[in-house]
Amino acid sequence: MLLQLKTIPLRRRAVIRVSRWATRWAWTAAALDCMTIVWMMTAGPWLDKQNNLLSMATWNGHHRILLAAAACSFVALAVTATLTRGFSEGPPALFAVVVAAGFISILAVAGLLALVLPVVTLSFGVGLLGRLAH
Repeated sequence: MLLQLKTIPLRRRAVIRVSRWATRWAWTAAALDCMTIVWMMTAGPWLDKQNNLLSMATWNGHHRILLAAAACSFVALAVTATLTRGFSEGPPALFAVVVAAGFISILAVAGLLALVLPVVTLSFGVGLLGRLAH
């Protein structure tokens, strides 16, 4: 009698396919993390020592915390980007990491956006008023 081997079918892993819109937002978060890292390394100590309006960009003088948060978020996004084919498909656990890293990225960039958005809004408003005046 010959020895018969039984093959046990392996469970298929759940694979999530992500839309291009979500993929673009993940890449945007990674790019914003790079920007925040450079911004905090170059201007972080200076922003900490300035008035209350500018120190708002560093969470009231904590630029090292922002630098660490942006670096951790970028590392998590860089690792998961390679494992998920550029954030396009992969197991659900990896996309949970992408969501957590995106949340940390938003927190790290929030102070900078608080400075940039009023300037952009003001310049847009002045341009619009100038255009309406003519």
